[in-house]
Amino acid sequence: MTDQVARRDAATRSTTQLVAFLGDNADHSWTPPVDGLAAALGHDVVHGLDITVALALGASPGREGGAVAQVALRAEYQQWQS
Repeated sequence: MTDQVARRDAATRSTTQLVAFLGDNADHSWTPPVDGLAAALGHDVVHGLDITVALALGASPGREGGAVAQVALRAEYQQWQS
């Protein structure tokens, strides 16, 4: 669903509006969805790819970033299951 919203916004909003969306949330006090630094890094790796895909850079998180994201997602899934 997030991808659909991002594609819709990219198609219907100006660059100025999209940049303003980022600025509107710059001071938001964010906490990772699961406790711990690995979860925060995993979150950043995954959503960092949102940016590279949107810019058509074809980048990847690399082996280390992908491994951290996998560990974080596994922890989140296990927490969700309990």
